[in-house]
Amino acid sequence: MFEPKIWILLFCLTSCYEYKSSWTDGNINKIWKPVPQDLNECLNKLDTMFSREAKKHLIATEESFAVVEISRRLGRAFIERWHLDGSNKSDLRSFFYQSGISDPLAMIRIIFTCYHRKLNNQLIDLDNIIAHYRSSWIQSKFSPPFSYFYLDSNMQAIEDSISNKYYFDKAQVYDTLAGSLFYESHRLTSMPLSYYVEMIVLNKDTLNQVFTIKLIKASSSKNDSIWFDNKIKRKIGDEFEFKPDNWDKKDELVFRYF
Repeated sequence: MFEPKIWILLFCLTSCYEYKSSWTDGNINKIWKPVPQDLNECLNKLDTMFSREAKKHLIATEESFAVVEISRRLGRAFIERWHLDGSNKSDLRSFFYQSGISDPLAMIRIIFTCYHRKLNNQLIDLDNIIAHYRSSWIQSKFSPPFSYFYLDSNMQAIEDSISNKYYFDKAQVYDTLAGSLFYESHRLTSMPLSYYVEMIVLNKDTLNQVFTIKLIKASSSKNDSIWFDNKIKRKIGDEFEFKPDNWDKKDELVFRYF
């Protein structure tokens, strides 16, 4: 039986849902060129980029989670294509440096915070947003070019907490949750094993933000009905405690990567 060496739950549940939508409308190349030179150009480009459903979703979603969600799903592409990583000269990156922000991961979160406020017709207050990130953001400990791939572990924990609270609050008892899981093989020559998993929420521990769930479906790319949950074998009918961890309700609108 396959045993994974590394357990990975990607933030890409989107491949498993029936009701899917794209973040974007039209040709995505228009997003990247020309590279925006200031924040206003960024916001204008985002406004022309996002689909109607995406805007509706962002407007209805609380700011802290919306920024985490969009930054984790799309941030890396924007960092690379808008040269926030320093790969090419960028007036936008220079602006952030002059404002005391040097981590591309913080830059993209500032941009998306501003855009979320614009969508909701709120005062953006850029100076306050920058001051907040300058005082609270922990710089990535990785050397370029990897610094914009990974969050500092403390920032990762903070954003995980925001994300998990959102999914925990959203799901109710007897809701069906679903997600796609990907496992890396312990052999370099082996293909990653993918699972589609469904579970029913039996109970919610609000104090600890933990679900009691029942596994009702597990199907893998190798036709295996056993689900490896961090090297623990789970089979259909098993009941166990489970953190929300980026799961969403089955068949709800979920956005694909573009």
